[in-house]
Amino acid sequence: MGRLLLAAIVLCALLVATLRSEAAAPPPEPDRLGIAAMLLRDGHAERAEAVLLETSATASGDAARWYLLLGVARLRAERFESALDALDAAAAAHVGQRSRADLGLIHLLRAQVAGRLERWPAVLQALDAAAALPGAAPPEKAAVALRARALVALGRASEAYATLRAAEDRLGVDDDLLRQRLGLLGTLGLFQQMREEGEALLSRSREPNDHLMLAEALRQGGALREATELLEAARLRFDAPAPVVALLARVWVDRGHPRVAARLLEQRAGSEPERWLDAAELYRRAGDLSAALRANSAVLDQVAKVRQRVGLLVEAGRLHEVAALVPRAERLGLLEEDAVRYALAWGCFAVGDLRTAERLARGVRGADLFERAVALVAAVLRCRAEPEACP
Repeated sequence: MGRLLLAAIVLCALLVATLRSEAAAPPPEPDRLGIAAMLLRDGHAERAEAVLLETSATASGDAARWYLLLGVARLRAERFESALDALDAAAAAHVGQRSRADLGLIHLLRAQVAGRLERWPAVLQALDAAAALPGAAPPEKAAVALRARALVALGRASEAYATLRAAEDRLGVDDDLLRQRLGLLGTLGLFQQMREEGEALLSRSREPNDHLMLAEALRQGGALREATELLEAARLRFDAPAPVVALLARVWVDRGHPRVAARLLEQRAGSEPERWLDAAELYRRAGDLSAALRANSAVLDQVAKVRQRVGLLVEAGRLHEVAALVPRAERLGLLEEDAVRYALAWGCFAVGDLRTAERLARGVRGADLFERAVALVAAVLRCRAEPEACP
């Protein structure tokens, strides 16, 4: 019995000593890198950065991974300058260090961030560094597209085209890369080739966006006939969608045919009343003031309608109608606009309403029309003094 009691006392003493030793030991360090990675996966970039900054790159035990996670956190927060600094540090820390961080990923992220900052030489340097790594896989679509953008920005469009062409040979046809390549052909002025290479894309398109992209590139490059043909085909195929008609009208204006453009917009105006205003302006440019006034009468926006109508009536010489618009223009607040105010003042003077003409002319304040308004006031005063000087 005595031996059992002694053994129990010794066991209790050992247990107490063990517990005291464990209580005195410091708690283990948390895996801040693991916690930060988990927070980033869950979309908490700011919290991930805060966890990382509780320690230092050196103290973390894996400097390359620490900087990589910090760079990703700042990239997610769209703090691109500091993100690039962190990723550059990750690449530098990776050299000569056994790290779990993927150096290829670091370089690709560096290229991405440099692209957001439009630092195109840095983009190419990072992409080249990724491609030069032992065992590096051929670049994926995103890296190819980014390289091409950088080359174009640096004035190396032909090289960018070759890059996209080589990627297509390796990856197969990709519509996004094809769109980028077609845009390059437009940049290079190779519009016929652009049209030919775009046919396959257009045949697959179920919406007119690709037609619009190609047509706009052709228009900007001065290939107006080709742009017209492409848009006319899209208008028939997609039942005249509004963006196609709008761009087609613009191309006809560029070709010197505003009347054709006006008719196109007038056809759309039944379902899109906002087109009447532009149709009226295009008829005016074509010299058809009757059609312009007819289109203007259908405009729903009263301020825009009266503003445009004043100019059309002045151009048509229908000055009595101009003078009659003064009360309406005043109600709509259009007398605050010098151009409208001066046009109405001129109309009133021409029909003999000298009081209203003087009142309106004296209210002109802008430098562009001030001298002409002063001259009109002088003409009103001279007319009063010498009626034979009146128009």
